[in-house]
Amino acid sequence: HGWAPGSKILDGGMAVVGDQLTADVRPHFAWSETSATDGAILIGAPYLYLPPVPDPGPGENALLAVPGHGIVRNPIGGLSGYIAKVSQLAKLIRYDSVTVLLYHQDATKQNRHLLKELGIRVECCGTPFDVSYLRRLRNLIRQHAAVTSDRLCTAAFYGLYERRPFSLVGTGEVRSTPPDTYEDLVTDTDWIVSNYPKLDQELAKRELGLRHMLTPSKLREKLYAWIYA
Repeated sequence: HGWAPGSKILDGGMAVVGDQLTADVRPHFAWSETSATDGAILIGAPYLYLPPVPDPGPGENALLAVPGHGIVRNPIGGLSGYIAKVSQLAKLIRYDSVTVLLYHQDATKQNRHLLKELGIRVECCGTPFDVSYLRRLRNLIRQHAAVTSDRLCTAAFYGLYERRPFSLVGTGEVRSTPPDTYEDLVTDTDWIVSNYPKLDQELAKRELGLRHMLTPSKLREKLYAWIYA
């Protein structure tokens, strides 16, 4: 579970992490070409392998906001600053309500209280390592009319794949030199527009690696072939 622009787009960044990873772990798997490092086996995102269930459509005209991991520790505005921007978007597009999906490490009693005081509904899908995590996340996305985040991220592609419009709302400030692949570049609107000029379902299918999706038997062979090698 996870996405970040990789060595196919950038020099450095994820490529450095990837080199460290591939030196220790073989084989390793990736969603698509974007996030793949040398030697990765492309199998598509786990999200694609969820059992198919009809989409009932959003129950209300609600916006799902998915702040990046650790945004509560962001020195530029923190969680309250982010919510102020999300609220502006909700008012502009006339969403009836806003739900904030907090990363499990950020779903503290204090943060939940802050959001509820602001009239914001709070959700947490638990840890990504829980086998039911992606099912809960898909259900939550489908209950909402649109998705927003402060960065281009997994939530963006999941939402677009589910035919929910995605909006980027956040500080848009690059804080590291050179820019960090995840923390900075995916929040930089100029960089996003130049690399991803159109955010739609086709982009989501590409980034999630739909064309690399395997049948259950082929997937099993790829995942466990190393045991018998």
